[in-house]
Amino acid sequence: MKNASQDARQAAPPGRPLAGGLPSEKEFILIRTIAGNPAATQRELSSEVGLSLGMTNLLIRRLARKGFLKTTQLTWNKARYILTPKGMMEKARKSFNYSAWALRHLKEVVGRMRQILLAEYRAGRREFHIVSREEGAELVQMALDEIDLAGSRIHRFSSIAEVPRQADAVFLATSERPPAAAKGPQSQQGAASKTRHVSLLDEGGGAP
Repeated sequence: MKNASQDARQAAPPGRPLAGGLPSEKEFILIRTIAGNPAATQRELSSEVGLSLGMTNLLIRRLARKGFLKTTQLTWNKARYILTPKGMMEKARKSFNYSAWALRHLKEVVGRMRQILLAEYRAGRREFHIVSREEGAELVQMALDEIDLAGSRIHRFSSIAEVPRQADAVFLATSERPPAAAKGPQSQQGAASKTRHVSLLDEGGGAP
């Protein structure tokens, strides 16, 4: 036989704690959407949050009970949703927390790049073939700006295919994966298959 807490868990919307004063992720998305478009209909809100109309209505009522939201009925079938000062503060807090996390992650990635490149340099490497694009290229530049690779030559490419076949190592700051090693007798691509591919983005470091 089910108890009351089991029934409550089944009835509660996904992505949230059952109790407590802080909003869940779904509730925060709803708060953010309402802040950007107070005139949004409940159907528009449900589409943005990714829940049914019934679940969205349940979230709205819960946010109102928690003091994050005020509901004003404009007509029999249309309401206006207004964030309270508490709701606006929570939106700012969540946004700040995400920005802080993103900054920490960025610093970790740049720090990892710096460590890998420095380790290769200290091991005697003086030529670096780096594959990167867009954000990856910017992160690589940030890492290079923080270290001294005196006497080194830095070669930049936007894809692995552009790297000369004689390169013994390629440093990757892109989602592009290295080609699989050639099987069978040595071919024209045999030399390329011996190239060491080192990821500057993954915590693991390199690919064989």
